Amino acid sequence: MYNRKAIEFKINQLIEKAPDSKHAIMILDIDNFKAINDNFGHLYGDALLCEISRKLKSLFRIDDLIARLGGDEYLILMKNIPNVHIVIEKAKSICKSLNKVYGASDIKINISVSIGIALYPNHGHNFKELYFHSDQALYKVKNENKNDIYLYTGSITNHIKSVNNKKRMVKQPGNAIIKNLEDYIFRILYSSQNLQKTINAILELLEMHYNLKQSLIITKDLIDGKYKIISTLKYEEKIRNNLIELLSSNKLNEYGELFNQNGILWIDNVENLNDNNVLKKIYKDTEIKSVIQCLIKSENDIIGIISLEYHELYQFTNEEKENLITAIAIINTFIVKKYQEQEKNLYSQIMQNILDFQENSIYIINPNTFRLIYVNNRIRKMYKNIKIGDYCYRTFLSKEQQCENCPLKEMNKNQETYNKLIYNDAIGAKLQLYIRKIKWINGCDVVSITCINIDKKIDS
Repeated sequence: MYNRKAIEFKINQLIEKAPDSKHAIMILDIDNFKAINDNFGHLYGDALLCEISRKLKSLFRIDDLIARLGGDEYLILMKNIPNVHIVIEKAKSICKSLNKVYGASDIKINISVSIGIALYPNHGHNFKELYFHSDQALYKVKNENKNDIYLYTGSITNHIKSVNNKKRMVKQPGNAIIKNLEDYIFRILYSSQNLQKTINAILELLEMHYNLKQSLIITKDLIDGKYKIISTLKYEEKIRNNLIELLSSNKLNEYGELFNQNGILWIDNVENLNDNNVLKKIYKDTEIKSVIQCLIKSENDIIGIISLEYHELYQFTNEEKENLITAIAIINTFIVKKYQEQEKNLYSQIMQNILDFQENSIYIINPNTFRLIYVNNRIRKMYKNIKIGDYCYRTFLSKEQQCENCPLKEMNKNQETYNKLIYNDAIGAKLQLYIRKIKWINGCDVVSITCINIDKKIDS
């Protein structure tokens, strides 16, 4: 039985070699397994898992792949399936086979399983996409019914269907809330390879469970500084344009003051807002009655908003409010994280471009290991085979040990800068070294060394 890493490799390899084939992925989860461990002990739980593993192997072909993902979760790949009905019937047989009483001495329990299914190539073109969609299907059945099978067919909210054809209805906001919604949102955002797509799927989920009319996420573009839409769901163009205009205006600070200390603005009734309120003007002459917004901030800079809106006045319970605010806050966190990563990458590119255009040789090293972190373009031209991560003394002086007269040794621990004149035997030139302790792009303490050749006859 494979582990997560091995099954991912195998599935991606299979798809690469035979892209025109059809396969199915199932994620199987044992219902209430934690309670089994808590009530009967981990020894019994482990024995139960071994028995389940044995039965799963007996139900599938030799060519099919089975993996234990951890805990009580399994992943199964059915290769070369002629149609989806075969997959459904196999999933039913799993449920039937495992839905039995298991005993150990005087312990007897009845177990059930929940299964989420995704198809290749219908629902994904690699392991991560297929896993993501089958996991969505699994999560839906776990939180709505358990002991059931769901097939993903294109949308987290509208098209996941139960093979048992049980009717499920969306009710008032709090009545259909998924348990542990925030855990699910965090999990899929954490594993997401496409943040925007994932956020759109989450907005659909929130729309269904909270009866949202429309939702919108706006963030500031790093390049031109303009506020732009990154995710939207059925959004009225007039309101959308007005919000972007507000964020871009000199009323941004006034707007920011409407939010509480956690960056949340909850408006139960737009009509109750003061006539001078900047949002009152935006929602005037629209059908929007209730609004929940969250400021997206990086450091102290407002880089965007999340806005959820309703056509009706809803009286949320405190629990419903808390759940929704938590969900929004998690989305906010990942947007900020992504923004800061992009900001860091942009800064890195700018910094490296500046260093590359310098006429002098510049390199960055880790002062603890003396390994190269960065070299500018001038050095790369001089040392064609230079490798980031190699030792500076090996690269520049062809030595196998740290230099006896290394300037870093001579620097006082409290010194931020140090200058030294040296003679480089490897190139036969005198070099003036300008050494600086700096913070590198990743926040680590590093040392920058600028080398100026004072022997004009030699190109260093």
